[in-house]
Amino acid sequence: MLGSFFRHLLNPLKAPKLPARSQQRPRLQFEFLEDRVVPATLSVPSSLYPTIQSALSAAHAGDFVTVHPGTYIEQLSIGAGKDGLVLENSSYRSGWIATGTNQVIVQAPATLTGAAAVLDISFSTFVDIEGLTIVGNDQTHAGIRVDNGGNALIKYNTVTGVTAPDGAAILVGRSLSSDATTGTATIEYNIVSDYDKAGIVVDNSGSRADVEHNTITGDGSPTGTVQYGIQISYGAGADVENNSISGNASSTSDGFESGGILVLATTARGTKVDRNTLTGNFDGIFVTADTNDPVPGATAKIEVMYNASVSNLGDGIMIVDAHNTVTVANRISGNQRDGISVYGGHNQSPYATPADGDNNQIVGNYSLNNTHDGIYLWNTNNNQVFFNTCSGNSNNGVEFFQANNTFFVSNQMYYNGVDGFYASGSSNNIIRTNQISYNKLDGISLNNGSNQNQVFLNRVTTNGGHGIAIDGTSQHNALFGNWDLGNQAGN
Repeated sequence: MLGSFFRHLLNPLKAPKLPARSQQRPRLQFEFLEDRVVPATLSVPSSLYPTIQSALSAAHAGDFVTVHPGTYIEQLSIGAGKDGLVLENSSYRSGWIATGTNQVIVQAPATLTGAAAVLDISFSTFVDIEGLTIVGNDQTHAGIRVDNGGNALIKYNTVTGVTAPDGAAILVGRSLSSDATTGTATIEYNIVSDYDKAGIVVDNSGSRADVEHNTITGDGSPTGTVQYGIQISYGAGADVENNSISGNASSTSDGFESGGILVLATTARGTKVDRNTLTGNFDGIFVTADTNDPVPGATAKIEVMYNASVSNLGDGIMIVDAHNTVTVANRISGNQRDGISVYGGHNQSPYATPADGDNNQIVGNYSLNNTHDGIYLWNTNNNQVFFNTCSGNSNNGVEFFQANNTFFVSNQMYYNGVDGFYASGSSNNIIRTNQISYNKLDGISLNNGSNQNQVFLNRVTTNGGHGIAIDGTSQHNALFGNWDLGNQAGN
């Protein structure tokens, strides 16, 4: 038995087999996955980069050009191949505007070339400009310009002194035929002042920008160049939000007026003007010249919402020859003309051919203590005026002049200096469920051929004149269900 066991172990046929060893030995290999560039930091001034432009020219996509505080008299250009480049103040901290000895001042030279911009961003995208102070001169047409399809984040900079004729502190795109170009940008938390024509301009079809949280100050002169704090024009679009704009105050004898925000609405589709504060301008917000019908399926409405337009020299919000605007929940007070005005059917705007001005919505606004009317509609049709409060205005709470086919519903008009609601030559309107009280003269007044209006279910009480007054030229108006009590000249 024992011998059999040993024979079994020693039998080579029964011995366990080991796997054959490969004749090839493993070797290390290098595989090239992709070309990679590690972002570099280029410091200015240094022995390699004594100027900002020398660093910008040497930089690759994604590099950081970090500039130490000081004054640099240069004209800068960021061209093709610089995607993701960052140009920043070495002292920059997020949420901070450089002042005093922390400033990197880029000052325009006496003579500028090309587009006469202190800093021009062309062709490259996602370029980041932060913490600089850009100072122009009377030869500077733009402090910062984005063109030729460029895209930039422009944040926490100061831009000033851009005083060449028609100069703009920050310019994105341009529609001028001899210089037509486009750009896109995010422009936020900048301080902009001392410009000739405009603080921030987004111009030309294909250009777009988010313009948010900037402080923009015009020269404050009532007789100087017509200025705009922000201008969105000729096909451009923008979200204009939470900016503080003042001092764009001049007007001219031929009817041009400065404004805090100008939207040339003809092609600025989908533009929003929300939550801005406008004070000391001529007009707070000026929307003008939409002559084309909405594109099917496109967002054509210009939205003006939740703004505070206060103590301007003209109107709080002025809409001229524009249609399909939406003016909602704004607070408008202390302006020296009308709180909200809508003008249509004429060529006050030089950009509208033919004039338009219909189909606007004015909803839920507070128009208080303005020198003229709380809301004024002139030669415009098919509007909707709902849920507004007009109080303490020196003239009428609401005035329609040749305004027709409009729904005027559920508004409140109190303590105005003339009538609560006044209509002249305005027909086929629906005037219902409004509350109109304590106005100096009539609650509702229809005059000068205001015909075929439906006036019903209004509460018209305690006015100094008649509750509802209709002159002899106004005919075929229907009145029913109104609560018309306590008016001094009768009901």
